[in-house]
Amino acid sequence: MRNLQNFASIAVALGSAAWLACSSAAPPTDPAFAHGSTGTGASSGSATDSQSPSDGSEGSSGTAGGTSGTGGTGTSGTSGTSGTDAGADALPPDNTDYATPVQCTSATQWTQGNHGSADMQPGSACRSCHVVGGSAGSKSWDIAGTVYATAHEPDDCNGASAAGVTVVITDAKGGVTSLPVNGVGNFYHNDLFGFAALPKPYTAKVVSGGKTRAMIGAQTEGDCNKCHSETGTSLAPGRIMLP
Repeated sequence: MRNLQNFASIAVALGSAAWLACSSAAPPTDPAFAHGSTGTGASSGSATDSQSPSDGSEGSSGTAGGTSGTGGTGTSGTSGTSGTDAGADALPPDNTDYATPVQCTSATQWTQGNHGSADMQPGSACRSCHVVGGSAGSKSWDIAGTVYATAHEPDDCNGASAAGVTVVITDAKGGVTSLPVNGVGNFYHNDLFGFAALPKPYTAKVVSGGKTRAMIGAQTEGDCNKCHSETGTSLAPGRIMLP
């Protein structure tokens, strides 16, 4: 009887050694992890990992324990997914829309120089004049710009004239202000000499015909055409465009 007990103890030890040998082996390289895909090994690994070898005849279950290590790799792959998404979000989702030629889509232009009008000088930096102390400081805009049909339209080219286009501003306090876009694409917010300025930073989107084009990230610059010029500056890809 004692010999049988000794034999059983030796079998258990051998089974445990086999499990340790499999579980300590380096997991194979999983190409899904590099791409941030969710690993499928995690679920099977969890199931097999719960099985512990109880005698020598079940020593093969130690191999299943090794599979659980691969499952761990799959779980890490889920983290890779979030990293890939974050990188994609850093780029404009509609970046290919900005691959347009230089053109004046409306085929009409502002020709009256500095003559005061809500239609004046579409595409130009509005706050170079419309600011307290500026040459047009009697009308002070804290946010202003021009919406166009395509990405690289020249200054003084009349912009989008579609009815019902609005630029929706959400300010730093959560307030929402809709700015109508006029017949040449211009929009502006009168800050009443700074007393009614919208709290910054703010987010912005263009809404037209049930479609939306949202700006990526919060902004502190309210002179929209300063960055959204014909060629684009300060990482802006070009003009503010219709969705």
